[in-house]
Amino acid sequence: MAIVVRWLVDREGQLFHNKRIAFVPTNNLPQNDTSSLTTIGNLYDILTIFFTLAATDLRKKKPELQRLRPPDSVLDKYFQFAVNIFLLMRQHFEELDEFFSAEDTARVVQRYRVEDGGNALFRPLGLDLFSTVIARLSKEMSLEDAFELAAKLPRELQFPPYAGLMWNPVRNTISNRHKVTMRELLLHMLRKPSPSFTKAKLLERYRKELGDNEAQLPEPVV
Repeated sequence: MAIVVRWLVDREGQLFHNKRIAFVPTNNLPQNDTSSLTTIGNLYDILTIFFTLAATDLRKKKPELQRLRPPDSVLDKYFQFAVNIFLLMRQHFEELDEFFSAEDTARVVQRYRVEDGGNALFRPLGLDLFSTVIARLSKEMSLEDAFELAAKLPRELQFPPYAGLMWNPVRNTISNRHKVTMRELLLHMLRKPSPSFTKAKLLERYRKELGDNEAQLPEPVV
């Protein structure tokens, strides 16, 4: 993943050149960053999700992808897979296409990453969650169909299923404490629940983590 991340930044001229990626030591974007889509660490995490979970011939366990450098011919396949992932993101999420197409990304970022929320895909945790959902869906359908289905999900942080879990509307901050519940809510909304999560179990978990015993699960979008 580290090699492909470096190639995406250095070799692929349309995606992460200039200030489109934040080179910071954590997965948290600096508050004053108004031009990057995400962090270099989050880019590594996104590739890890797709390389280890997506149903492709390149799928391997994480230790296998970290232990030894494979031949360049194999690395090229992972690189092309990574490029294809972001091409599919551009194809199915218009806000990401707007970002990657922009000469001045700051105008796009400032529209979608705002103080009181904005778009989930302009937060590292949101990209992580959507990548996980898409990789899961690819076990039942083609990767392109998985992207197309996931694109039906809402992405505004101020509203369910994000408000109160991923997004704290009081502090205007992102929280990763409810990552599993968020993932399962998104899968529920696509009518593709994990086998271990019944609707009743998810509802109980949602109410507990939201702190609202009257809350109902978000309605499916398909």
